[in-house]
Amino acid sequence: MKADLVITNARVADFRGEFMGGVAATDGKIIASGPAAALPDGRRTIDAGGRCLLPGVVDTHCHLGVAYPYADDMRTESAQAARGGLTTFVLYIRNKQPSYIPFYHERRAAGESSSCVDFGFHFGIQRE
Repeated sequence: MKADLVITNARVADFRGEFMGGVAATDGKIIASGPAAALPDGRRTIDAGGRCLLPGVVDTHCHLGVAYPYADDMRTESAQAARGGLTTFVLYIRNKQPSYIPFYHERRAAGESSSCVDFGFHFGIQRE
């Protein structure tokens, strides 16, 4: 099977540690990573020239919807996150309303319709 994209000759840092090799992706999803010999052929191949490759980076603490509308921030900031290699971010959010539940549902729906990457929430609980 041929991958859509194969990136080779990279210093890959993932959950296993660091190694020389690359990653292969099809339909925008990573299907393989490892040493060059373990990667499938690609329709397009990029030689990373020994540069660092961080597949699936997660930003565990970010704030969206502070200075700009939340849905707009989700769209623009998640697009830039994806462009930079981030696949997931965790949004830190606080709510001044009595309940977090409606707020969660509202933010989740807006995120699902706007975000280019996976996301989750970290709530700053400030009252009973």
